[in-house]
Amino acid sequence: MSPDDARDLLLKIAHRLTQYEIRNTKYEIRITDELASLCDYLPLALRAAASTLAEEIDLDPADYAKQLRDEKTRLGLKGVTATTGEISVEASLNLSYNQLNDESKRVFRCLSVFPADFDAQAEEAICEDDGHKQLSELVKRSLANYSEERKRYWLHDLIRIYSKSPLSVDQQNAISLRHVDYYVKRFIADEDAMFRTDSINLSEASVWLSGLEEKMNLTNEEHQNALWTIKMFQASLSVRFNDTPANPQAAEQA
Repeated sequence: MSPDDARDLLLKIAHRLTQYEIRNTKYEIRITDELASLCDYLPLALRAAASTLAEEIDLDPADYAKQLRDEKTRLGLKGVTATTGEISVEASLNLSYNQLNDESKRVFRCLSVFPADFDAQAEEAICEDDGHKQLSELVKRSLANYSEERKRYWLHDLIRIYSKSPLSVDQQNAISLRHVDYYVKRFIADEDAMFRTDSINLSEASVWLSGLEEKMNLTNEEHQNALWTIKMFQASLSVRFNDTPANPQAAEQA
């Protein structure tokens, strides 16, 4: 659903949002737009959020937006569909996920590693999906999105949050390392000796890392993947020089 359509749906169900925005002009982003974004423009989540505001008249929309910034709260939003009655966003996604074959499920979980949109070449390498066949299946089932104009794929934020929930820490680490390996090799033309020798010391590694972003052949489309790669690479250096376990989750939140 487009941002404008999502906004209209929220205002149609929760009428008081209109007056709320008129009274509260101090926010840089209109509260209805923020709520629509937090719901990822997904109709089920939008209806659930709007219904909550319509029914709980003493719930301040700005306070509700703060609650929805929590991932678990957003996945727990409950809406109503014609076929299932009341159902949460997470339960709705469970229905779609359980219909996938094992390979599609595996690739779907792998897609959680991408912080933004991505191309087929990256997905094939990182998710080990030959010819991106499973990715195409996920697009058909509306669990992934594709822009024909830009030739790029992406997940809605709520779906990305859901996709990583079945993964163990070890599985998340393995996928994260494949992401780092792929993008470092893709962005750095000279394939630095960092990856071919154990003789480099921590001081040299720190200097090399400080210039990593400048060495990368960044494009607007790949900027988020590049920044995420730097964070993950920092975590891998920690493993290399300190013999401590990798913690991609901590690096992602840094």
